[in-house]
Amino acid sequence: MPTLPAAVSQPGSPRLNSQHHRPPQPYATSRSILDEGGPLAADLPGYERREGQLRMAEAVEDAFAAGRHLMVEAGTGVGKTLAYLVPAALLGERVVISTGTRNLQDQIFLRDVPLLRDRTGIDVHVAYLKGRDNYLCLHRFREFDQAPTFAELSDAAPYREVVSWAKETKRGDRGELAHMPEGVAFWRQINARGDTCLGQRCQEYDDCFLVRGRREAAEAQLVIVNHHLLLADLVVKSGDFGAILPDYRYVVLDEAHLLEDVATSYFGRRVSPFRVRELLGDTARFLREAASEDLSLSRCMDAVRESSTQLFESFRGAGAGRQRLRKGLWTAGRVESRDRLLAGLDDLRAGLSTLREPSEDLRTAARRATEVAEDLRFITTEDDAEHVRWVEEGARGVAVHASPIDVSRSLQETLFDQVASAVLTSATLTVDREFDFLRERTGVGQAECLIAPSPFDYAQQAVLYLPENLPEPNAPDFYPRAAEEVRRLLELSGGRAFLLFTSYAGMGRMQALLAPEKKKYSFLVQGQGSRHTLLERFRTTPRAVLLGTASFWQGVDVPGDALSLVVIDRLPFEVPSDPVVEARVDRMRRQGRNPFRDYQVPAAVIGLKQGVGRLLRSRRDRGVLAVLDTRLRTRSYGRIFLDSLPPFSRANTLAEVATFFKSQAAREK
Repeated sequence: MPTLPAAVSQPGSPRLNSQHHRPPQPYATSRSILDEGGPLAADLPGYERREGQLRMAEAVEDAFAAGRHLMVEAGTGVGKTLAYLVPAALLGERVVISTGTRNLQDQIFLRDVPLLRDRTGIDVHVAYLKGRDNYLCLHRFREFDQAPTFAELSDAAPYREVVSWAKETKRGDRGELAHMPEGVAFWRQINARGDTCLGQRCQEYDDCFLVRGRREAAEAQLVIVNHHLLLADLVVKSGDFGAILPDYRYVVLDEAHLLEDVATSYFGRRVSPFRVRELLGDTARFLREAASEDLSLSRCMDAVRESSTQLFESFRGAGAGRQRLRKGLWTAGRVESRDRLLAGLDDLRAGLSTLREPSEDLRTAARRATEVAEDLRFITTEDDAEHVRWVEEGARGVAVHASPIDVSRSLQETLFDQVASAVLTSATLTVDREFDFLRERTGVGQAECLIAPSPFDYAQQAVLYLPENLPEPNAPDFYPRAAEEVRRLLELSGGRAFLLFTSYAGMGRMQALLAPEKKKYSFLVQGQGSRHTLLERFRTTPRAVLLGTASFWQGVDVPGDALSLVVIDRLPFEVPSDPVVEARVDRMRRQGRNPFRDYQVPAAVIGLKQGVGRLLRSRRDRGVLAVLDTRLRTRSYGRIFLDSLPPFSRANTLAEVATFFKSQAAREK
């Protein structure tokens, strides 16, 4: 169970007392800070008044004052971060700000809050909470350092850097190790992950980076987290382990369109062979450290290892990807392997619990064995109408899952009913200018709603190109024909393009079809480097073309001339055979609803709007958005998509696209 994430704080501000009173502030309202004549306009060169930002800031201010929930769709360029940070800073009570991505967390803590403080003089104490896996565990590090072992010899050099850093760090955040590779295996042996935490029983408790961080967060007025940590806190509060976050009555959920997916993932359960192997490996190490030789425990661990391998390997080849764990999948052999694994985990827990004077690490291992067994039982032997059970075979192996079908009630009861005011914001909250879809999916219930318009002139800055002569995406000749269309578009744009796909298969087909164009353009393909590396190369490489799937549809910011063309292969409908999607569709049908109209289309609209948002990132940007899916024109639901998009100029032919690019080239001269 995740507990006690660590916090980073910005010093220099007075601490809040138990009533969270703030010292007198030099400004009374958000408008006085953000409008013309305010401190930001006076001190920042090129500062522009944004009506959407002012309207949003005042709406957030009013929602906090009145104690009501608020949903704000803030179009690209509104400046939504300052529009909620300013009212939060002026409020005087603790506000938790939760984001969907770490990039936005970093931006708020490292750029936006210092800007606000420096330019306005508002004295606000801020803590930045990160997931505990990011932090060094002093207890585990000192044990590992006595006899370090590495999965790869190349890990030895990064570890030496960690040893030097551990002597100096004040925060214990691996983010300080800028050059340490992401995938070093030893980090899981020394980080502060929850399943090995000893809590208050740990000898390093007083010096623990997590404990220090929690104390710091308890003194802060603004606490910056992500949706995963926020949800972890909700689960912990409803159990017997105490809260992760300090008490709060106000919360801002930025990138709120991600909340349902994160909640579905977090509130679910998962068991994998890796989790079992890690438990066994840690247990064996703890036994060696305790000099406890127990042949019965060794035989028990061997039995757990063997039955785990048999169970999970039996699912290999049963069906690629994700499929529901229906009764037909439970062959006699799988049932036998599962039952032996459950019995072995129970025996392991019992054996560890009966050791004479077991170490705290061994007590923790016994608890972990219980948790794995409980999760496996819940996933594979229980059944209820609120969860869908499924198995996944991927590049990292096989895992079994149980996911909640509907998270709205849980979010309502644990979050929205517990705070005075929640602000949900994103550039993509509406479908056809209505908030009903995400209002229902997130469980926020009654809320004021506002669309804060973008300051961009979409009709002048961009063109939406909808080719007329392509087949529908499921046609056999779609990708060959689409590739020819992309070639012509790239000729007009000179590269400088994002090609966004709804699947890896589609991306792979397009990559192969565009292979002859490698002499003309610099192709960057998702998977050939980290997202950060690919984006940096894209920004600095002439005639670059980046091919990406889901992770490049949102949270990617490339302003300026480097990006002038975004191509989307097809409407981002969720895969209907996905177990969670299928279960939600089944439930809506039983309720007498139309799942395509009420769920699948709205979800795809939100996804498309995210991809569309990659094109224009500033008032100076110009470009073409090409959606190759002709269903936008030919199907009745296409109108919902088109009416949900910004007011682009439309183009039906490549000649019109060419005219747009020529006009922009002339304008730049």
